[in-house]
Amino acid sequence: MTIPIKNFSGVNNWKSILALTRDWSAITLITLVSIKVNHWLFYIPSIYLIGVFQFALAESMLHEASHYHLFKPKQMNHYMEIFYGLPFFTTAAQFQAKHQSHHAQLGTSEDHLVKDYHSIGLFQENSNIFWLWFIKPIIGFATYYFTICLTLRPWREGIKIVIFWLILLSVCFYFHILHFLLWYWIIPFLFVSRALLYWSEVADHYNTTSGTRSRLNPVFNWLTHNNGYHYIHHRYPSVPWFYLPQVHQMFCQNVEDIGDVSYGFFDTFSQLKQKLPPVNRVGHLIKN
Repeated sequence: MTIPIKNFSGVNNWKSILALTRDWSAITLITLVSIKVNHWLFYIPSIYLIGVFQFALAESMLHEASHYHLFKPKQMNHYMEIFYGLPFFTTAAQFQAKHQSHHAQLGTSEDHLVKDYHSIGLFQENSNIFWLWFIKPIIGFATYYFTICLTLRPWREGIKIVIFWLILLSVCFYFHILHFLLWYWIIPFLFVSRALLYWSEVADHYNTTSGTRSRLNPVFNWLTHNNGYHYIHHRYPSVPWFYLPQVHQMFCQNVEDIGDVSYGFFDTFSQLKQKLPPVNRVGHLIKN
């Protein structure tokens, strides 16, 4: 099936600005309301919501920036990392280098995702998918694993992270709001956003027949800027996030072209536990 991909590869600065504004506005509003209410019954759902929007920024928007999909001047995608990279202890260049390797080495032993799957335990014989999908990410493993994956290397990138956080911590200290930074940024980042990253990485490619799984839950994709349209993204990396649903619908005319598809969290779980030949565990990777 041939489609005019060039018609769906334009960058739209205003869509990107609106997307970033939505996420940061949501985080700010939720935080302010929770502080005002000042009750743990409101705080708990607040940090979950903040974590979702953190994921939208640190995974979806940073991912789009790594493909130069946010702003027409390419360098702007890196300069604006103050909104989707540095607050999450990474930079656009760091993410880009890792993600480009993922595209180029998809499903091979050089793909960082395959290494992550080994560390998670997905390639162990008789692995307990219920434990790995439902329990492990919420009892601290996702927090631990993705925290130790953070790095200040190369130093020219790491110094930007250090400077950003030194300034932020100094400002919060001066205004006596370090506790708010902890409760409404660090905790959601470590315990919610990292769990969402865990589920996203596992769902994207593990135990697929095509190599990539799309997650088409409309609420999830609205919250995460169409992060679930993963098969189309890998097939056409030049298509920005706001065109992905349209391109996916065009491909639905040919079932063989849409890859593995999940419509929800439990649907993904049922696919993860299906018995597939080892060659299909991650795309066409043979376990090693």
